Amino acid sequence: MKNKIIGAVVGAFILAAPLSAYAASIPDADNNTTVTDTAENTTNQENAVNQETSTDRTDLTDNQDGLQPVTPEEPQSRYVENRGTIREITDEEGNRQVVLSKSDTEAEELILFNISDETLVYDISTQEVTEFSKLNKDSEIIVFSRSDAPVGTSLPPLMSSYAIFAVGPEETAKSVAVDFFDEKGLSAGNTLKLNVSQATKIFDLEGNTLTAEDIKNKNLIVFYDATTKSLPPQTSPSKIIVLNDDKVETPEENNISEIISALDENDIKEIDGVKYIALANVARKAGFDVEWKDESKTVSILKDKMTVYTITIGNKEYGYYKALRNLENAPRIIESRTFIESSFFESFNK
Repeated sequence: MKNKIIGAVVGAFILAAPLSAYAASIPDADNNTTVTDTAENTTNQENAVNQETSTDRTDLTDNQDGLQPVTPEEPQSRYVENRGTIREITDEEGNRQVVLSKSDTEAEELILFNISDETLVYDISTQEVTEFSKLNKDSEIIVFSRSDAPVGTSLPPLMSSYAIFAVGPEETAKSVAVDFFDEKGLSAGNTLKLNVSQATKIFDLEGNTLTAEDIKNKNLIVFYDATTKSLPPQTSPSKIIVLNDDKVETPEENNISEIISALDENDIKEIDGVKYIALANVARKAGFDVEWKDESKTVSILKDKMTVYTITIGNKEYGYYKALRNLENAPRIIESRTFIESSFFESFNK
């Protein structure tokens, strides 16, 4: 029995020897060299891969040129959409406002909207212009505001409104979008792609009929129903309204230089070589409202009930919407009026 076991072991060794020699003679497909040790070759390959991966990682995060991986910017819509229910409504002469309770939040979130003469008001069911007076408390509405418009610091926050759409209970399936659409019909926020058909009605704000060529690279109001489940969703609009680009994009300019040149000597003072100008007089002539807070010695300059400037007597730093700017010389009280250095008006409302 012992002799049989020894013989089996010796036989296995004899068979393994030629197989090992045969493996050592297999050529490498990459360089036609002979692989002499398969285990050593595998280890070398793993080390090479690890070294290559390490090199790539170093190139991305710690290179001599200081280059960093580029993160693409997210598409941004030109308009902000808010949907909800009217909680309060004011429609008095020269003062029209709506308090909206947002419908997509668990806790009630309120937004106060100023309604100007330029605000577009539509009935989403008829897709036609309607009157602000047709809106009532508890009405469902959609409000669009310019994304670059300032937001007031009041509670609830105060926003301007560009377009309002009244939505009836039976019209919940109907949708509307307001945004910039490029030559391919894709919105600036990458949220909607337009497939214009012969059934799509296209007009400008004056009601003139337009063609599909007229909607390219324009700000649009788009009425539609169903969309595809693709990304971005696609739709065949029932109606498109091309907005007035001049009205949307071009801010109103104030002729500040003409206003200042027409001031009398009581509105202009020179102190220590610095020219000061009566703040409230110029602001009011430029179409702004002015409020004075005696306790804090602060002047607020408002447009459409929204604070544009916050200026404090004796403080070189002042507020412009939510940003802070600086003066070389602090505002001061002269003859019971607020005067500010003339350089302030060089960038007034810009």
